[in-house]
Amino acid sequence: MRDMRAKQLFAVKKVKMVQGKRLRSKEAMLQEVAILKQLQHSHVVACHDHFLDAVDKHVFIVQDYCDRGSLHEHILTKQRGYFSEDNIMRWFVQLALAIQYIHGLKILYRDIKASNVFLMHTRTLKLGDFGISKVLDSTVELASTFVGTPYYMSPEFCEGMLYSSKADIWVLGCLLFELCTLQPPFEGFSLIGPVS
Repeated sequence: MRDMRAKQLFAVKKVKMVQGKRLRSKEAMLQEVAILKQLQHSHVVACHDHFLDAVDKHVFIVQDYCDRGSLHEHILTKQRGYFSEDNIMRWFVQLALAIQYIHGLKILYRDIKASNVFLMHTRTLKLGDFGISKVLDSTVELASTFVGTPYYMSPEFCEGMLYSSKADIWVLGCLLFELCTLQPPFEGFSLIGPVS
């Protein structure tokens, strides 16, 4: 979407609300907007506005436009060789700063993966898509909801145990591995089966 007055591009995330689906309910969508609106960090996708379409049951979230796409797209389209060590370290540090910031606000991200990390033409990385994030009451509170992407799940998730912000740090390490090797660190046929 282009703001004609400011002459600036924004991305608009369109999400259909589905009553009865916990992560797609109106309440869940508005929770995501509430989380996004409080985040003000150079390595986190900013939420500028939102609006509801009650007739078609959609929530539209107006946010930063990340003009270089997702990190996942860059990993998939890498033609030759690997990313340079400088790029990997720059992205890793920027992502670590974003995670440190949200953890300081007592937010568990719970689904960090390459497709939720976006790049700007300025070589800046931004963490986005806070749809299944959880705000904790304290920094030592534990969560138990089973959510996220299987390739990156921490051992606590896989074993159905309580987890904390340390689960996000586990995933940060998994993403670092993927940046270095261009493949996920673990593969398996099920969450409890053997991995390779």
